[in-house]
Amino acid sequence: MTKRAHVVDLADLGSETLSLAGVFAPGEIDFSGDDLEQTGALAWTASIQGQSGGARFAGELRTNVRLRCVRCVSPIDRPLEGKFVLFFERRERELFRDRDEVELDPSDTATAFLAGTELAVDQVMREQVVLSLPMKPLCDSACRGLCAGCGANLNLGPCACPTRPDNPAFEPLLELKKRLERGTAD
Repeated sequence: MTKRAHVVDLADLGSETLSLAGVFAPGEIDFSGDDLEQTGALAWTASIQGQSGGARFAGELRTNVRLRCVRCVSPIDRPLEGKFVLFFERRERELFRDRDEVELDPSDTATAFLAGTELAVDQVMREQVVLSLPMKPLCDSACRGLCAGCGANLNLGPCACPTRPDNPAFEPLLELKKRLERGTAD
């Protein structure tokens, strides 16, 4: 079995298990399209085991990343850890063309298909980091976000925008709210 930097050739793996480990320094993996910056080394360990027609690739990773809060766009520095178990199967030809409409069942999503015998570890780690990210990162659960009018960060204090008048359609609800707060909801 041939090993080059960031690539494992599965051609001669057989049914043996191979242990792998490595570190990707910030900038070695391109995260530019993911609104994410890798700020620490991405350390990973994995084992790869040959299976009929493919391989099982399992491991874990650790790194530090910088994201943006979805409410106030402030930077968030956080550690990131993840475990993964992936199955790769070799295919000599494409299963379907890019424009084909294909219905997948859950078992189809557990296996990735390789054209050839080489597994690019850096691409696997990139994918696993992106999958480990929170869907909507927040700097704090009580983040107030940005003012829709002037764009000021409301976590730093109120903005200078004039207060909007209340919608008259909600007057009865506001009156009910005031009575409930006073304890006279009758």
